[in-house]
Amino acid sequence: MHADNLALCSLYGIAGFIQDAAMTAIAQTDQVALEMREIYQRRCQVLCDHVDHAPGLVCLRPASGMFALVDVRGTGLSAHEFAWGLFKAEGVSVLDASAFGPSAEGYVRVAFTVGEDQLAEAGRRIVRYAISLTGQA
Repeated sequence: MHADNLALCSLYGIAGFIQDAAMTAIAQTDQVALEMREIYQRRCQVLCDHVDHAPGLVCLRPASGMFALVDVRGTGLSAHEFAWGLFKAEGVSVLDASAFGPSAEGYVRVAFTVGEDQLAEAGRRIVRYAISLTGQA
């Protein structure tokens, strides 16, 4: 009996304001998606514009989404070594992309989940770390 009442409230008793919020979200999905696409494209541009100047690195610009892959094989380090070295030296956290399978070996994944200013700073730090690996000044 109690389980029936709980199920009834859970399945059919959604408050009107929640239903209104859901309808608003559904109605605005296309606009929000367009805005987010533009934001992520700008953030990608900011990050990759920096990384493109780093020795041994190649930034793969995604067609969409909130992540970029950076090919670190030119540094002579594995993605794991690069990710940990970057974090220890510069405080920038990236993900060793090898978790996504053999085709992602040698790449790190960078998220566009912070603002453009923070991504620009991360890009500068990534370049500085890459330069430190080559011994250049």
